[in-house]
Amino acid sequence: MSLLRIFVLLFILSSTGYAQSVKTNAEPGTVITLDGPVKKGPSPLFIINYRNKQYMLDTISAKSGALNPALISAMDILKGKKADSLYGPAARHGVIIIKIDKHKDRKALKELMKHLKKC
Repeated sequence: MSLLRIFVLLFILSSTGYAQSVKTNAEPGTVITLDGPVKKGPSPLFIINYRNKQYMLDTISAKSGALNPALISAMDILKGKKADSLYGPAARHGVIIIKIDKHKDRKALKELMKHLKKC
């Protein structure tokens, strides 16, 4: 089962107000593409943590493969009251918090930064 399918399954199965951590050991050059059920319904809020700062990744960029898994050090999934209390109404469909390691692929990081907005 691909990393994406596992990720989507964990997101769907997470209970209200519960946070989960997901770690990836993706091969360099692998691209995460959110597809399938995510396109048909409401999308979660994507938050990128990089150097102790938070940025928003728009859903279109996330779905188009702007996020290279080689950059990811960890991911957290928030839903329900916990997501609402931290991120407000924008988090009504959940939050995916992606932690980026600053020592990863600089070219991929530079490309990702083009798609981010500071929170």
